[in-house]
Amino acid sequence: MSNKKKLINKVFNKAKKDSGQTTKNALASYLWAYFEDHFGFEISDRTFIRYYDAYIENKNDEIRIEIFKLNKFSEYLGFTDYQDFVNNETAVVDIKENTIKHKFPIEGNSSDSKENIIHITIQNIIKIPEFFTKHKGMSLGAAGLMIAGGSFALNKPNETKPHLFASSSDTKFMYWDESRYKMTTAQDKNPLHKLMILDSVKIKYFKKNLRPDTLTVDNAMGKSWYSKYKNKVEFFTNDGINPDNNKELKPVTEHILGKYAGDNAEK
Repeated sequence: MSNKKKLINKVFNKAKKDSGQTTKNALASYLWAYFEDHFGFEISDRTFIRYYDAYIENKNDEIRIEIFKLNKFSEYLGFTDYQDFVNNETAVVDIKENTIKHKFPIEGNSSDSKENIIHITIQNIIKIPEFFTKHKGMSLGAAGLMIAGGSFALNKPNETKPHLFASSSDTKFMYWDESRYKMTTAQDKNPLHKLMILDSVKIKYFKKNLRPDTLTVDNAMGKSWYSKYKNKVEFFTNDGINPDNNKELKPVTEHILGKYAGDNAEK
């Protein structure tokens, strides 16, 4: 089973558990509303249905899913991003129970059929509700890593409880600064900075084009993306979402360039 198939199956299984719904259409509607309400991220119910058909009912071949969507699906399951899911697909943070379940290899156990699950209990050093109250605006992935940077202990009596994760001070973060991502640290207390795990690709290649008047069909086709929100069109240097409104970016077209770029760009 491919990683994408595993991810989509887990997303719909979690939706079944959380919503109590069982039909494809009901689950797709639930996920659509959930992602928009909790992540400010719009994925239509039709898109979820297409994923269900391809990855769960196997009606079609596996279809392309953009990486930023895979990252959001992984975040919904409690992971930092899609790569974190691929590397640690059995790790799940359960905020309600204040525990993390993680699959670790246990020496001497070669069975492929048994899951070696260790329950890791979050010590009272961090109170979960209080933590999120104090860190409003922080992405779930960033918050998860900061929690993981605290004290954890194996839930086994009469044993030394070692630290399992590196300190959050070792983790690099970034935030969106109007037209580009900038690096920062976990100690950044600016309430206007919505921290997220550093993405070296976004830092280097994802920027808002502040000079749309310079865009032409020759220099922008296949190299620029745009979002249109409340009759305002903005252009970007890479695919993804508009960090200002969480709208999915689309490749520019000759029509969009002719109407909103070059000599017709908003002054």
